[in-house]
Amino acid sequence: MIKYFLEIKNRVFLLLTTIFSTSLISYLYKETILFLITQPERLILKNSSYSTFYFIFTNVTDIISVYIQIIIFINFQMLLVFAIYHCFSFFSQAMFRFEYWFMFTILKVSLTVWLCAMCCI
Repeated sequence: MIKYFLEIKNRVFLLLTTIFSTSLISYLYKETILFLITQPERLILKNSSYSTFYFIFTNVTDIISVYIQIIIFINFQMLLVFAIYHCFSFFSQAMFRFEYWFMFTILKVSLTVWLCAMCCI
């Protein structure tokens, strides 16, 4: 029984590390992420002109609020994927072969749909 609690503790530690590292990377590249989110059509169109891109805000807290919302969104998305993976890998040893392949197929389809949804935004 202690072995399972140790495993859960390790997986929670890995999820906390994921949150911290994703927050740090999102904060360091916040301008690039904001540009990629707001200007996806410039990446698709080859003949578009790349003019100087800047935002006009009426208050300093507006841009800080946008950066924080982007960081929270990316953190939540990454945490969701890793948490589902850790739950599946924790419970996979207790599953029958049919249950394992059924859940594995559902996870593959869900991850594919999630990736397609993130790329289309």
